[in-house]
Amino acid sequence: MEEREKKQVFISYAGKDEKLAKSICEYLEQGGIRCWFAQRNVIGGKKYGAEIARGIRECQALVLVFTENANMAEGVARELEMAYNKRMTVIPYRLEKGLLPGEDIEYFLAGFQCVEASDEDGQYNLLCAVCSALGQPAPAPVVAQPTQRVFISYARKDKALADMVCHFLEQNGVKCWVAPRDLKGGANYDKEIADGIANSGGVVVILTDNTNKAVGVEHELLTANFAQKPIIPYSFLHSQPTAKLARYIEQIHWLSADGPKAEERLLHAVKFMLQQ
Repeated sequence: MEEREKKQVFISYAGKDEKLAKSICEYLEQGGIRCWFAQRNVIGGKKYGAEIARGIRECQALVLVFTENANMAEGVARELEMAYNKRMTVIPYRLEKGLLPGEDIEYFLAGFQCVEASDEDGQYNLLCAVCSALGQPAPAPVVAQPTQRVFISYARKDKALADMVCHFLEQNGVKCWVAPRDLKGGANYDKEIADGIANSGGVVVILTDNTNKAVGVEHELLTANFAQKPIIPYSFLHSQPTAKLARYIEQIHWLSADGPKAEERLLHAVKFMLQQ
């Protein structure tokens, strides 16, 4: 039997962040890093805890998908403790700007510098940090080709508003990706959303009171943040985001959908965003 190739980096994440962790794992593996990812590498029929311990023993470094969910995940704290006892290098990849470690993981992250997902080259900086921890050179960054499509994020109750915005932008020469219109039949919904964001030049989020209650919108903004996509919040009826959503758009100039020439301002902002 052919010997299984050992992994180099253990991906630690909260269960609620599995989709994000998978995206990070895929990005690192595209850069030549062999990752240990629980959802994929835990062997069926084996004890889960023993498999996690095996994965950490096998790897040389640990990447933490650092979110508020990770702060509250007991499993993440146990993984960090095992990594600490093994004296592994830990690379916290902070996906929520300004987030501080919770009391259960603060001790294990002391002395380790966070890589910021919100930085312009956040993904590539993570890859470089991992390569440095492994003692290998980082590959040259891939220059993405510009795209002229915008992803529209909205709460399901606001579909009529999203369709209206999509129609206006497309009537004025801006291609849009909007669900459910652009979903492929039979495809995985979450993967389609992630690919739609990845292949767009930016995100317009329809901001209403419904948005604050939409888990899907929060996930889309987090995905856009990870993919380093610019975001344009388009607020109806002067709606304000909750503190949870505001983390992703707090330093971004909002556009109001109310008042004269609101659509023209949106069109100008979108075209400017897509030219960057």
